[in-house]
Amino acid sequence: VDLAKRGVPWGDLAWLSDLVRGPDPTHRAMAALLLNHSGKPAGTEALHALLDDPATPEATLALLLQTAHAAGLTTAGAFAVEVASAPRHEDLRPLALRTALGVGAPTADRAWANAYQSAGTPAERSRLALVALRGLPETPNVVFVTLSDESDPFLALIGRTGSAVCVQRSHPDAIAQLLLELHGTQHPIARAWLLRWLDRDADDAVFAALASALLSQEGQTAGVAGEQEALVRVTEGWVARRPTEAAADIQSLWSKRQSGENAGWREAVLFGLLREGSVTAADVAHELKSERTREQLICTVLIAQHTESLTADDAALLALGAAGGTDDVALRVRCAWLLVRHGGAIDALRSAVSPSRQTPDRSPPNPRP
Repeated sequence: VDLAKRGVPWGDLAWLSDLVRGPDPTHRAMAALLLNHSGKPAGTEALHALLDDPATPEATLALLLQTAHAAGLTTAGAFAVEVASAPRHEDLRPLALRTALGVGAPTADRAWANAYQSAGTPAERSRLALVALRGLPETPNVVFVTLSDESDPFLALIGRTGSAVCVQRSHPDAIAQLLLELHGTQHPIARAWLLRWLDRDADDAVFAALASALLSQEGQTAGVAGEQEALVRVTEGWVARRPTEAAADIQSLWSKRQSGENAGWREAVLFGLLREGSVTAADVAHELKSERTREQLICTVLIAQHTESLTADDAALLALGAAGGTDDVALRVRCAWLLVRHGGAIDALRSAVSPSRQTPDRSPPNPRP
């Protein structure tokens, strides 16, 4: 499938033609998908046959749709629309619509509109609205215009947000405000989409505006796992995209978030800096003052990655971390590795991966290697 997506020729397609006539429905499905992508009528016919055959397991059709969506196979768009429109496969409709929208099928917006108009419950409409959101940036703006007119606040918010992202005519701060409101709904699918969109599709101006707004938000304690991960990700991305701006704002915000209730916020910011890992992130960490051992440890790890020598205090703090000063194994290993790199004993590395721990504490999201 990856070869098909990249347009790499794989030679004789006879072996696929054999598979498409075989007894295994999964093999037939994958072979049909690839033949269809290669422009072979036999592949299109086989896809239709699978869809029309009552004996075809829904799991097989779901695998087809998931594979086409993940690989971005535009040639599967028409098939996805057919599945979405088939009354017998109503349970697959959200996945089929997501695939059709995601690969840019020409009639995907009409298929979505038909499904939305026939949705009988608020839950079904919310599910279809989230399908449209997850289809961005390929979902056409006309879909979000429909949602923007809804009386339900959540649906209307998805409509306004999706439309702003599609059109990109609003000021970055206005788009960021809509994204912040969407994040504030605490809906897990909406939040997951938001983080994915920020990583893959957001331009630097919108990313920076949202990062600033999210980190500055009053009452932001990062007490919820999803909340903390969002803060980690926006800190990491902000420093990577706009280092000078991010460094100044993070230092300013840090000085205002020294109360105990902001411990989760501070930890998330530090792990965002640690994930980003650049010299700029280390410079920011150097300026972040803290009396808390755990926060000092994370800052020291980041700084030690970019320095030629360690002070005695820094070495002692890294030794504490490696010996069990945190129950975060990844952080302990980093402490030990830095000690070894700076001339410490290899015993520090062995100690870090030992199951024994001296001072367990709450572990934040693991830093990326």
